[in-house]
Amino acid sequence: MLPGPLVSVYQQYKQDTDSVASWLASTAKACGFPADLLKSGTWDTPRAASGRVKGKARKEAKEAAAAGGSKAAASKNVPKYTVAIADFIPLAEFVAASKKPQAAVPEAFSATINRVIEVRSGFGDRLAEEGSTPDENQRLKHDYFVGVLEKVRDVLRSSMTVSAAAVAAAASASAGGGAGDDLANKFSGLAVYEPSQAFLDAPDIPRPAPLPEDKTVYVAEQQTTFADALFACTAMMNDLERIRSTIKWIWKNQKDGFFDLAAAAVATNTAIDLARSVSEDVVPLFKDHGGAWGILNKFFVMICVRKGYDMDKIFTDGTDNFNYDAYEIADQTFVHAYRMLLSFLDALLPTDLPLIKEGIFGKYDPKADRSKMTGKEKGKEDQILLMEFFTELVTVIRAVPDFPIEDEFLRGMREMDKTRSVPFYLVFAAQTYLDIHHILRDDINQSFQAVIQETSTMDNNLGLHLQFHQNLKVDTWNVANDMVLTQLQQRIKWVGRDPVYQAKVKVLKRRNWDVPESMKPHRILVYSPVISGLMLFRFRAEMYEIGITVANAWGSIQYTNHLYNALRQEKLLTTSWPDMEIVTSILGESNFFVGGAPDNIADYLRRFCLQMGVTVAAFTNRKKRRSVSTKGLDSRAGPRGIKDGVPVSSMFKDRYVYSTGSVHWTPEHVDDIVARSEWEFEGAEEDGAVFAMERKDDGAIREQKRAAQQAKKLSRPAAEGARMPLHMLVSRLALALQAETLEAAFPYLTLHRWCWRMLGAVRESCDPLLRELFTPAYMERESELPFVVGYIFMAAGPKGGGGLGDHRLLERAAVTLNELAATGGGSMSIKFLQHLGFGIQFETEEDEE
Repeated sequence: MLPGPLVSVYQQYKQDTDSVASWLASTAKACGFPADLLKSGTWDTPRAASGRVKGKARKEAKEAAAAGGSKAAASKNVPKYTVAIADFIPLAEFVAASKKPQAAVPEAFSATINRVIEVRSGFGDRLAEEGSTPDENQRLKHDYFVGVLEKVRDVLRSSMTVSAAAVAAAASASAGGGAGDDLANKFSGLAVYEPSQAFLDAPDIPRPAPLPEDKTVYVAEQQTTFADALFACTAMMNDLERIRSTIKWIWKNQKDGFFDLAAAAVATNTAIDLARSVSEDVVPLFKDHGGAWGILNKFFVMICVRKGYDMDKIFTDGTDNFNYDAYEIADQTFVHAYRMLLSFLDALLPTDLPLIKEGIFGKYDPKADRSKMTGKEKGKEDQILLMEFFTELVTVIRAVPDFPIEDEFLRGMREMDKTRSVPFYLVFAAQTYLDIHHILRDDINQSFQAVIQETSTMDNNLGLHLQFHQNLKVDTWNVANDMVLTQLQQRIKWVGRDPVYQAKVKVLKRRNWDVPESMKPHRILVYSPVISGLMLFRFRAEMYEIGITVANAWGSIQYTNHLYNALRQEKLLTTSWPDMEIVTSILGESNFFVGGAPDNIADYLRRFCLQMGVTVAAFTNRKKRRSVSTKGLDSRAGPRGIKDGVPVSSMFKDRYVYSTGSVHWTPEHVDDIVARSEWEFEGAEEDGAVFAMERKDDGAIREQKRAAQQAKKLSRPAAEGARMPLHMLVSRLALALQAETLEAAFPYLTLHRWCWRMLGAVRESCDPLLRELFTPAYMERESELPFVVGYIFMAAGPKGGGGLGDHRLLERAAVTLNELAATGGGSMSIKFLQHLGFGIQFETEEDEE
């Protein structure tokens, strides 16, 4: 289900209808409406089972609450009453006639019932215009509901405010005029309610509510006529078309280098997940009308007729009776993708892998110009792309149970394989897969290359780290943690060997068939940029968590940063340390310095001790101890580590790292995404335009992604609880993830090793002076290297503040760091990122001005 802050067209209409029923029932009940006049004959609701909600019901209640619904609505103990449509007019008449109490119709009720009437009457008028109503009986049922609503409005007009009554009178006078015709509909011109921008910007749309003392949840009787099903389908298609358009926008810009592969993949799969939520609200209404496939075919025929096709030419004779002249309409309405899924399901045996022979459907040419293809040629290309990819997905489902990633396409195929039916969200996922191929064309292989390149560097980085720490241990790092690193490295290597390809080879050998040369490894990653991007996202998330944990356990990056800051402030450096500059920028200064970076000799030691979690006495009592053990000298706050960052990316860790299922959206999630996206573009997403995206941190470092269109800063989100259409959430999510890409992909393990090497080099160059000033026992184990920084600050500190006023250690440390920078050691992390395609630029304050 969708959380409160997100808006689907059909959900909006349903909430409007239920709120009309709710106010009518609650108000009439309070006025004393006799229960025996109700269609059900009672105001009583089915008694909920007593006791604690358990099992699946309890899980659903929790998910409902997490998704933004009220706890009351999520509970099974809340009474729920269905208001029959036949009761609407009697309830309204009773309310209008009531004197004790006398009920006043709120403005919210007037506005809501006007919206519902406008939506339904406009839709019905267009059905009649198109000649699409199946029979007169269905037409009468549709008109009956609109007539009931109009009658309710007329009956209550005398109890409305003056302005609302005037609107109602004018609407009644023009009833049947097709007020909804002005609302745009990309498909067939069928007018459905679409949230206005004013509504989207408002904290919440006003709706009438039941009386405060009435705790019953009222819902309107579900309408199940063909017209209702078609209306719901049209509303759903409006949502899906916008989501689909946004996905295309993302991949057009990903192709041009404006979106990272992982960011594009997570946003895309989230979009499909949201599309699934939309369809799950609507598809059950299709049950009595041929199911989703039946309604979609009727929808397709309606559009064809509107486009000028004769009914007898929409389908042709022959085995494949599809008229490919109508390919674009079939593509737009998902009929083409649906047909291919049904075709594959018919051929899918329940117990064997469908190893389709290469080229059986033809050869896909990614260099071909699709814009010049006929409808039949486009359909053939789609068939090749889908049928060959189906093999990869079914192989994962049946032969590779531990595959690290499950996107919505794979999830839908798993469901289809189990139920032998095609879930509608799978149709949307399949169409999205085709859309991405049509956008990327010959560039599709670049996604796979990006994954292989980055995961190879991760494998190498993990290997170097384990080797570096083979004989180097610290009390704050449990040796068992090394197993986590080893297991991650093994998973990366396993994916590199392509378990899907290995599974297919095993099946072929079991059948005594040769492995054809045309069957290449890694086809699932090559064919699906979404799975490739999600694989990259998963491994990045694991590397990020490991990198931050290592940095916190050893203190390598944080404490070295204190030394670098002091040397820079004292103007002892002849060059900068780019890696340290950028990590400070992306993680934020507060992760390294309590109260900000110190800028004077008196504060270096104090801020360092606050970060380290020890008292200054750990260094000032140097002559009384034979080591720097901090036992009894720890500060109350304890050591301050780097806090978890990438908040938007972290929302998806459970989904893609721990495989716990879909993200259960909360209003807080939506707010975080809006807050982190930070940028607004000018121009339509459908135009493929993206805007300049500049991540500014401390005015020093910027990762620049340029595009042709002018950009402007996005204002912070509207008031708390502001609503957002689904497609806008998807675009904002892509931007928020992009803003976190550098932080998520940064090689913290690499910087950790170089920081430790730098500390070791500083200690070696300063050792004679350290022994002289602090006795040979200043350090007993290599794991105590960070304390060298504290001794340097202690020596340099002013004598009046407990220091020695001796700057020689600072000066020698500066020589060491300058030498390290001269060898390129200060830019190893940036070189790593540039190797992966990240564009890093440094700009000075003067450049910015």
